[in-house]
Amino acid sequence: RNTHLADLVVRVSALAALQQILSAERTKIEKGQAVLVFSLQLHRLVVTREMTSRPRAIVFEADLLGATEPIGTSKPYVFREEIALDFSAHAICSPGTPGLSAIVSALEGEQRGRPLNIYVTARDASSLAPIGEATIALGELLRNGRDRERETCDLLDLSGRVIGKLRYTVLAVDALRA
Repeated sequence: RNTHLADLVVRVSALAALQQILSAERTKIEKGQAVLVFSLQLHRLVVTREMTSRPRAIVFEADLLGATEPIGTSKPYVFREEIALDFSAHAICSPGTPGLSAIVSALEGEQRGRPLNIYVTARDASSLAPIGEATIALGELLRNGRDRERETCDLLDLSGRVIGKLRYTVLAVDALRA
């Protein structure tokens, strides 16, 4: 029962955040100057494997399609076995820009077997050296026809071993269908 209530609270807060973004960008969207691509929220990281070098603090970066610039970077979080996160990021691309062209190309590529992904990189907060990466498949959202709410994915170290579980929410289906 409490789990359902927690899921409902997360859904409402995710929708509220998305509505806030849409409100702020409504004029651009109505004029065809912007297209909302997705909204990402990170909720929790649970470290499942001991690491050889343990950072004092970590930051998270989110990027779309492996772009050169992250679409969002979190504040530093003190590193421990379980970390409550309150990080959110969103991508808004304007027509005619490389960002939107990359999205359209990736959606077309998804049909030919190339993935459309969000990449979340965990970094040491002091050196910014990568610790691990998680991949969230946007194409899967589109195929399944539903957003991913409070789902979990693996955080892999640089050797490809699972070092943690990352809980996240992605709201993207309506934007990707548009």
